[in-house]
Amino acid sequence: MAKKSPKSKQKKARKKMELPNRITLVLGDWSHDGHNMTSNFIIDSNLTSKEVESAYKRGASKCGLDLRANVCSDYEDSSISAEDFKKLADAGYDRGDFGKVDPDDDDPPGDPLKVGIDYVDHDEFLRMWLFIVKLGEPSFECKEIRSYDVTVNIGGYGLLCP
Repeated sequence: MAKKSPKSKQKKARKKMELPNRITLVLGDWSHDGHNMTSNFIIDSNLTSKEVESAYKRGASKCGLDLRANVCSDYEDSSISAEDFKKLADAGYDRGDFGKVDPDDDDPPGDPLKVGIDYVDHDEFLRMWLFIVKLGEPSFECKEIRSYDVTVNIGGYGLLCP
């Protein structure tokens, strides 16, 4: 009897968890027509990629904020305005420690609901984006997969030189 392949076991495990869809979310210059830099996040989801995209659009409409158009959308822009952050907060976004004032900071940034946030990191942007998806489709469930668990480096470093 033939052994099951590791890929077959992974697929079966994902189905068992009821997150059968593996989706790569691309942050940054996805079209590679500008700075060419991206960061990928891989999730297992109960929704297909098309369903996730539709849920995002519904969620963005509900809270009045499209991250792709309004937040970190210009070259070297890594901020979110107070107005946009308030839209997320009003929709129920739990910011955790994001944007909290550090009592030891000599120059505290102020309340993000009043002044915005100057620096949004990759993980927080992903968290905001997934929140909007869940807002658009409350049944949405996902689990982030560490990219190094599913990535194979095949070489070719020199092929990407100008």
